[in-house]
Amino acid sequence: MGATEISKLSNLSRIILTIAIIGAIILGSLGVLYLLASTIEPSRLWVGITLLGISLLLAIFVYKSLVKPAPITVHWSPSGPLKPEELKCPNCGATLKVDDPSKTRIICQYCGRVVEIVEEPKW
Repeated sequence: MGATEISKLSNLSRIILTIAIIGAIILGSLGVLYLLASTIEPSRLWVGITLLGISLLLAIFVYKSLVKPAPITVHWSPSGPLKPEELKCPNCGATLKVDDPSKTRIICQYCGRVVEIVEEPKW
């Protein structure tokens, strides 16, 4: 996506949010008017409640679209030099090679045993 496509997308989303805000205000106002008019004609009560409900849903949509949570960044720096531990196969004692640190299971190259990597706290 290029910069112009992103700006078009943000402009389009701004237009949609503006229409939603205006729609919520208009529907909310009509809902209040219908609720007031329901004192004369009771059948208008349900129309007023429905209009207020739709207005509330639009307002929630706009609120959720506008309010974005702040990004959370975590920085970690060890207090001293790191000493990586060598993993050994519990079956044959061979050194296990970890290619991808995100994996939780490794297959031993020599005996074929599946070893699960569990990081235990060192207290």
